[in-house]
Amino acid sequence: SLLWESLEHNSMSMPVMLGVMTYVFGNMWNQVVFLQHDLLGGVMVLGMQIFCMASIVVYCWFEVPCIAKFFIPYTLSACVALVLNLALLGKNYGEKSSSQIES
Repeated sequence: SLLWESLEHNSMSMPVMLGVMTYVFGNMWNQVVFLQHDLLGGVMVLGMQIFCMASIVVYCWFEVPCIAKFFIPYTLSACVALVLNLALLGKNYGEKSSSQIES
């Protein structure tokens, strides 16, 4: 509600739209990784989500610093998820390439 008040109830402002996109990308990541089992697609979706969250932090840092501080831990946790997703991706592709060499 602090963000909504500071943006003077403008629902089409950049931070609100980035927040909506962050929510959409978070749900999309769940669908891509857990239902479709597509780790590469999950990395790409997670990267877009992190870009949106980082954009919110940078934009709000100058407009509403307290909102930016709330998004920093969320952005960092998404970065950890990206690193873990990349590790799984590397492990899976590493196993496939080594098994192809043996056969």
